[in-house]
Amino acid sequence: MDSTCRKNECGHWNDGKCPFSIEVWWKPSEGNPKLVLDCAPIRTMIMVQELYNQTISLQKAQEQQRNESKKLMISFSAMVDHALKIQTEARRQERRISEKTPDIQS
Repeated sequence: MDSTCRKNECGHWNDGKCPFSIEVWWKPSEGNPKLVLDCAPIRTMIMVQELYNQTISLQKAQEQQRNESKKLMISFSAMVDHALKIQTEARRQERRISEKTPDIQS
């Protein structure tokens, strides 16, 4: 993480202070803690861009999941329809057989 504060270019710096300047200690995964001088408006825009990018990635992943689940539902529906057709045909054959065979009990 790099500092976003631009002391030399900032028109808000007065007597070594800026109303938008923020000092934050940041500790990377490796190494020593580092003092980061941030300009609040600049850091905010960077964070908004990062959130936007994450939202776009999340939306893309969600759309892919939706498309895959749609394929799964189509396959499942076809399988159920096929099973119902087989069951219906088996019942028809049972009826035909029962109609053709005489009642043995009588």
